[in-house]
Amino acid sequence: MSRAKLTWDTLPDFPTDEELGEVVLGRDRRHEFRGLAELHEPAGMPKIDPKWGGRYAPAVRQFLRVEGGLSSEIPLAPKGKEGSFHGKRRSPARTRIEVTQAPERGTGPVLVR
Repeated sequence: MSRAKLTWDTLPDFPTDEELGEVVLGRDRRHEFRGLAELHEPAGMPKIDPKWGGRYAPAVRQFLRVEGGLSSEIPLAPKGKEGSFHGKRRSPARTRIEVTQAPERGTGPVLVR
């Protein structure tokens, strides 16, 4: 008894790499998907979500459409870059300059050279 062929419509939201590989590469090459996905993660391929145990399938599909030139939308991250692309705001407490009191000086004359 063989199971039904996987498609984008029958995939769960967080499928395993093997399930994604079957949809993207076919049943015979499904084992290659993990390595290819890890290779493309810096370019914006969604990573495996540790809470759900898989990659978010709609995001993977969107990434593949952008990479294949089928979508004009931009990927989730620029090629080769990860992390936050927005500057961190400083809280008002951090931007305030603290001024300390100068030590008391004598009242004698100041010598200037």
